[in-house]
Amino acid sequence: MSCDIKSDELKISQNDSLANFISSFEEYTYDESHTSSYIYDQDKLHRFDIYLTNENLNRIDNDPAAEEYVEGFLVFEGKVIKNVGVRYKGSIGAWVGCLSSPDWTNPNGYKICPKLSMKIKINWKADNKFYGMKKLQFHSQNLDKSKMHERLGYYMYRNFGINAPRSNHALVYVNGEFTGLFANIENIDGPYTNQHFDGGGGNLYKEVWPVNSEGELRSDEYFKDGLKTNEEISDVSKIKSFSNLLSESEKSEVKSVVENWIDKDIFLKTILVDRRIANDDGFMHFYHEGGKTYENHNYFWYEFPNENKLQLIPWDLDNAFENLVQNINPVTPIKDKWNEISNDCNGFNYGQFNLKQKSAACDKIIGSFTDYSIKYDSLDQIFQNELYNMPNINQLIDIWSSQIRDAVKDAYLRHGSPEPSLLEWQYNVDIMKNSIEQSLYYYFLRFIHLMMILILVTSCSEEDLSNEGRGLIINEFLASNDSCCKDSNGDYDDWVELYNDSNQPIDIGGMYFTDTPNDDKPYLIPSSDPNSTTIQPKGYLVIWCDDDQEQGALHVSKKLSKGGESIILLSQDKLTVVDSYTFPEQTTDISMGRDQNDFTNWIFFENPTPGLPNN
Repeated sequence: MSCDIKSDELKISQNDSLANFISSFEEYTYDESHTSSYIYDQDKLHRFDIYLTNENLNRIDNDPAAEEYVEGFLVFEGKVIKNVGVRYKGSIGAWVGCLSSPDWTNPNGYKICPKLSMKIKINWKADNKFYGMKKLQFHSQNLDKSKMHERLGYYMYRNFGINAPRSNHALVYVNGEFTGLFANIENIDGPYTNQHFDGGGGNLYKEVWPVNSEGELRSDEYFKDGLKTNEEISDVSKIKSFSNLLSESEKSEVKSVVENWIDKDIFLKTILVDRRIANDDGFMHFYHEGGKTYENHNYFWYEFPNENKLQLIPWDLDNAFENLVQNINPVTPIKDKWNEISNDCNGFNYGQFNLKQKSAACDKIIGSFTDYSIKYDSLDQIFQNELYNMPNINQLIDIWSSQIRDAVKDAYLRHGSPEPSLLEWQYNVDIMKNSIEQSLYYYFLRFIHLMMILILVTSCSEEDLSNEGRGLIINEFLASNDSCCKDSNGDYDDWVELYNDSNQPIDIGGMYFTDTPNDDKPYLIPSSDPNSTTIQPKGYLVIWCDDDQEQGALHVSKKLSKGGESIILLSQDKLTVVDSYTFPEQTTDISMGRDQNDFTNWIFFENPTPGLPNN
């Protein structure tokens, strides 16, 4: 990690003017050795300091939705970039709960959240560059309590050979005060295309689809409105010709037209990753906005300058991973699989808000790929084998979690809600992991949020939580017991310790225990002996994993693996995960459990304590 989040050494003194303060820094000068790869280094947690006059800060705070640039300064690693443009950015989703107006459909008003997404325009007043870039984007992640959606989503796209922005996390300070942890997302613009498309030079379009949802030709003005490079020329003839070919093509001809303009394998991969991560607010979601057409969002097209080729670039992944196993986001859920058609390609209402959508496979471009279902399945298997599997995902998330843990904690201590407490953040990270794991088993809807816990962690302060408790949790386990701890029969068996961190007794009789996600036959804990299966408030209970059910209600049929696996406790409905933990390889007679000083941290214990507090 490249900086100390607790350090406020760049705070303006009350006796210093901003101009005098800024003059104390060496001015940054771009050097060709300064590459953007340093800014998006996965091993770095960079700190960015933004300085604004009180007048300019009040100006953007009072009307964030105006998205108006004001002049400011950017300090990075002790050097200042002067005269940068600073503004807030977002869409309806980004403004929800963060602007004073209660009308979320028409976001306006002043800033009420600790942080909002920001854009820094390096070349606002001069042709300046910062590590080869002209803009920086910091996404607030206000609706993502795990802080992982965008980073993991872009990682999956890029590492599967799809041109997508780079992303990591960043610490942002405004006038010396820690604003919070942001997703640092590479801006898609001219410098982006220059770096990622062999020198660039081609047109870049934002949120323009070559034909409308009826397969009809788009206008010149439509494409010009979405043009993000070469605006001074405004030559949209190439993509317009593609639009014309598509609109005039018969159904039997569309596939050939599309494949001449779009790389089949790359686009199929893009669809695959999009569906795997449930990016339901992206290019696959055609929803109704009035009139007769349906529009999709959050993507770019790059138009190659020397050939008739287009490539799609995914964008804005803050809602990814939400609808993997159930429709958590009520606005964005997509009904159909990527190659399915509902209602004969007419619109239909779907989701909690009953919004109207249209099957993506009805689109001429996406629909032309539905013949490649076998190829799609083959790519899906490669994707899972190489990238989208739980060992890899757990490793990535664990590394990134370790990187940002202190920042999450500090943001909550400084700002409180809506920043998540450390407990709430870890809970949402675990939810994300579990939902991905569930989705990998044929998208079977087995995982449901533990709503009681969710309500608890979102409505209470960290101090309140420590008093109220976390309910029933897995607290300690021993997966290889040779000489450590005997059960009542004198056997050295594997065991799992549960802890009741509530103020009420909890009977685990009727609950289910398993070591396998999506287990069709989890072990049913008998409800016939409540004296044995009831855990008193702040009490402990040990389950013996020995496959000796005849020895009592707390002896289950599932044994633990020394090589690593999962421990999962399910409620009486056989679906709801009460608590779970996936552990790595273990050492004989050394247990693993929660750190008593940090509930979210698991550590090894040379002296196991089944039925007692961890030490």
